[in-house]
Amino acid sequence: MGNKVFSNYPVVLAQLAVALLVILACANGFVALVAAVVLAAVITAAFAPRTFVLISALAMLFVRTLQHRVPISGVEYLDEFCVLVAVVVLPATAVVQKRELVRVPGARWFVLFFALGIASAVVHDVPFDVLLDGVFLASKGFLFGWAVAQVEWRVPHLAKLARIGAAIAVFLLSCAAINLIAPGFWNTAVLGISGFGRRFGLPPITGPFVHPGYFGTTMVLIAVSVAAYRLLIARNKASALLLAFTVGCAILTFRRKVLAGFIAAYAYVRSKGGFSSTAVMIFWSVPALLVGGGMIAQTISYTYTEYFANPNAVARIRLYLDSINLGAEYFPFGAGFGRFGSAAARSHYSPEYYDLGYPSVWGLGPTEETGKFLTDTFWPAVLGEAGILGLLAYLSALWCVFRVMNKAFKAAYPPHVRWIALVAAAWTIELLIESIAGAVFTAAPTYGLFFGIVGIAASAITSAEKNNERKTENLTEVTQTSEVQHEFR
Repeated sequence: MGNKVFSNYPVVLAQLAVALLVILACANGFVALVAAVVLAAVITAAFAPRTFVLISALAMLFVRTLQHRVPISGVEYLDEFCVLVAVVVLPATAVVQKRELVRVPGARWFVLFFALGIASAVVHDVPFDVLLDGVFLASKGFLFGWAVAQVEWRVPHLAKLARIGAAIAVFLLSCAAINLIAPGFWNTAVLGISGFGRRFGLPPITGPFVHPGYFGTTMVLIAVSVAAYRLLIARNKASALLLAFTVGCAILTFRRKVLAGFIAAYAYVRSKGGFSSTAVMIFWSVPALLVGGGMIAQTISYTYTEYFANPNAVARIRLYLDSINLGAEYFPFGAGFGRFGSAAARSHYSPEYYDLGYPSVWGLGPTEETGKFLTDTFWPAVLGEAGILGLLAYLSALWCVFRVMNKAFKAAYPPHVRWIALVAAAWTIELLIESIAGAVFTAAPTYGLFFGIVGIAASAITSAEKNNERKTENLTEVTQTSEVQHEFR
């Protein structure tokens, strides 16, 4: 009966939507347009949830480019709009369909982190609007992942997801090819950016993104996913070419953290195929040293000079040092959400920054131009806002995600389920390394992609586990029936 009622919802919602839009159009055309977008998103999320998740992923992937190129006010909030719709509609749909809600790995630790950040804000009298902004920023990734986990993801869905991911990768590589051949045209005419200088005599490629770091990270995430696919599902020329081109594009972004994350994540994936991660890293390091030894030495020298010659004048180092001091000063709490190292602390320019003398530090000032590096890290925000206990809680949450996914890879699940679990574990490694120098767990495009893949994996693992339990129960019933029949013979 419940399913019949649910199946009539599209008709009922369509009728209500048309009536509401007619009323709003008579009053205000713009309001009617906004209402139409909201209703379309809600209906899509309710009745085509996997399509909505894909649309949300694309929104998160390209929201910064859209913000830069589309002259529409509010487009910068497109990804957060998708998060809100997902959090409201996807779990509600699962409840209406009488499906058990899926739990995301590390949920208790993430909730503890949120609680510590809120408690810290209350203790230090953080204004409610700043706190609300900070809480949503810190939790939106986890909330999206939890909402995505409430959608049913089975083997056919995962196979389709892999094909769609490959198509997106081909599109990104096509953009990168044009960017590489005609960098001036691509940067000025297509993206409307001035470029990012040169490294080793070459301009870094950005693809359809406004920063080479975003493109490099996306390429690495795709590359390790392809490597995992080749390990568990199929090895063919197409996947080999896709792996080679994505790795090549990641290298051509010339981002140190991107390449470091790739080496660690790829070594982890390859170790699952019988090679030790150490052996894989040594294998790749030999040709790297032979071909680009000079570049590597130059990069190490440049990095040392940049960060350690005068650490107090370097934004990232300063944020790390001051977050440690705040964690010690406010122990067991932090300064509170919206007060240090986060986008909320930047937009409201935290009083802590004035106390620390940040207006006079290059990249940490109070304006958009002078405060470009206020969100150039991740962990200082965790430690500075939620304290030492909050830092431990977040690290524990990520460890739980990795441990559960690594365990699922080893379990007796279908290859596609093991694949998505391995991808989630590898992405955790890659983004953990990148988080040292980037807000990857709270900023687009990575926050939604990471937590989304964790949610998909959690749902797929739950479905596979239930399927195994049903098989065991059926086998037990067959065995018991055979035993009874044997007794009557």
